[in-house]
Amino acid sequence: GGSSVLPWYALNRSPRQWLGRLSRVAVTAAAERSPFSQAVLVAYDPFLDTARLVLLFGYAIVFGTAWGLAPLACMLCTAVEIRCAAFRLAALSQRPVGARVGGLGAGDA
Repeated sequence: GGSSVLPWYALNRSPRQWLGRLSRVAVTAAAERSPFSQAVLVAYDPFLDTARLVLLFGYAIVFGTAWGLAPLACMLCTAVEIRCAAFRLAALSQRPVGARVGGLGAGDA
C-alpha cells in the first residue's frame, strides 16, 4: 500500500459526498446546540479571518502582474475562506453578545 495521509475510505469519496457530509454535520451541530453547550465554546475573533483575507488581497495585487490568473485563484481561495469562516461562526464558536448602544452611530443624522 501507499503511504497516504488519508484513510482508504476517504480516497473513494467524491467532492459532492464530502460537501454533503459537511453540510449535514454543520446542520446537526447547529441544531443540537443549547445555550448551555454554547458557553463552553470559544468566542469568535474576527481578526484572523480579516488578516487572511487581506493577505489574499495582497497576493492578488502582487502576483497579478506575473500571472494573469492569480486574481481568479485568490477569488476561489477567498470563497473557500468565507465558507470556512461561516462554518466556524455557525457551529464552532459562541454567539456574539450584543452590546446596548445609545443610537445608530454615524448614520443617526
